[in-house]
Formats: sequence, C-alpha cells, structure tokens
Amino acid sequence: MRRSSLVAAVSAVAVLALTACGGTTATGSASTSAAPSSNGVSALTADQILEKATTAAKAQTSVHISGKGTSGGTALALDMKMRKGGGGYGSITLGTDTLQMVTTGSEVYIKGDKAFWTSQGSAATAAVIGDRWVKAPASDASFSSLAQLGDFGAGLDNFLKPDSAITKGDESTVNGTKAIALVSTSGKLWVATTGDPLPVQIDTGTAGEALVFSDWGAKLDVPVPADKDTLDLSKISG
Repeated sequence: MRRSSLVAAVSAVAVLALTACGGTTATGSASTSAAPSSNGVSALTADQILEKATTAAKAQTSVHISGKGTSGGTALALDMKMRKGGGGYGSITLGTDTLQMVTTGSEVYIKGDKAFWTSQGSAATAAVIGDRWVKAPASDASFSSLAQLGDFGAGLDNFLKPDSAITKGDESTVNGTKAIALVSTSGKLWVATTGDPLPVQIDTGTAGEALVFSDWGAKLDVPVPADKDTLDLSKISG
C-alpha cells in the first residue's frame, strides 16, 4: 500500500472537516426572554460583544463543541472536547460513516471502520489500516485542518470568526442561558449575558442546525492511542 493512497483518503476527510468548521451544528432551544442582562455586554456594540466573548472563551481551560448539519447534501455531525494546550478528542460523522479523532498538539490520530476507509479511500486502504488508528504529525498538510479542529485556540478561531459584518440581535434564553444574538449573513452567535460572556450556541438559520458550546472549564483528559494500535503515516514510504 502506497503512502500516497492513505494521504488521499485523509485529505478527503480533511476537506470535509473544513466544511464542518464552516457550518456543522447541533440542535438547541431558544425562547424569548425579557429579563435584563447582568454582565453588561448587551449594552455594547456587536463587535465589542464578540471581542469579549472571544476573550472569555480563550481564557477557559476546556470546552465541548457539538453539532449537526449538512454540506453539499452530506449529513455532518461534530462532537469534540478540547483543552487549552493539550489537544482534544471526539468524532466527525459524514453521512453514515463516523471518524474518531484525537489530537495532542503535535500529532493527530484518526480512526474509522472498514466502511469509512473504503468510501473515503479504497478497499485496499481499508485493508491496510484495519482496526488501527492512523497517526501523523499535526504539521502534515493532509492533517492540518483536522489538527486545527482539535486545537482549543484554533478551533475557537474557526467557529467564532464571523463571515461578514455583525449586528446585535434579540435576547433570548438559549439552552438555559440568557444570551444575546450577534447576527451575520450565515446565522447567529449567541453570547451569554449573565456570568462570563461565553459563546452559547451558533444558529445557521436552518431548522435542526446549530453548534452548541458547553462544559467550559471542565477537567479533561485526552486519551492518546497506544503505539501498538496505530499506523504511523510518517513511517510509510512511497
């Protein structure tokens, strides 16, 4: 099995991972709330609120980001837990196939079943990988987007950077948290108006699509796969 064939399969995953960063989401609930905010962000401009939300988010030690959505007709789901300076782990689902992922900051591990590697690569790719994790340096071009997705700082930058000018929207209770919406052309970012002004959820405007932020600051251990269970892509010639 040539290394280039494995890289091609990984690259296909990476492209879809980048797509997921732009619009992957999970369902959340919002209800109208007239209660006044208590942390003062609702009195600020939209850009000031985003700045405070980004600063508050990056001051945390960990986060759980989960969501469901679609891209080009393909169903997508994301479930990632990340800690500052320590990588993260979780899964990306593409259609009916699920890819598990672990990042350590310097390395990326991904694991899919036979059906996944066959659909993203080939039957030969699936046969070589078997039930192992595929491991590669985070600096590998084919893994860079996955490495960013599992990196605390880079992941937050991907999700919180607006795709257009933003304006202040309405205030609601989202997933049990009082929040204010920052509106762009692709949806709404809800920011908590009580306690720390942390991101709560991103709505894309499509029913059933939203990205949920939770478990800010929770203790998180990243389970790194054992060497005996991995296929080191950097050691495959060809």
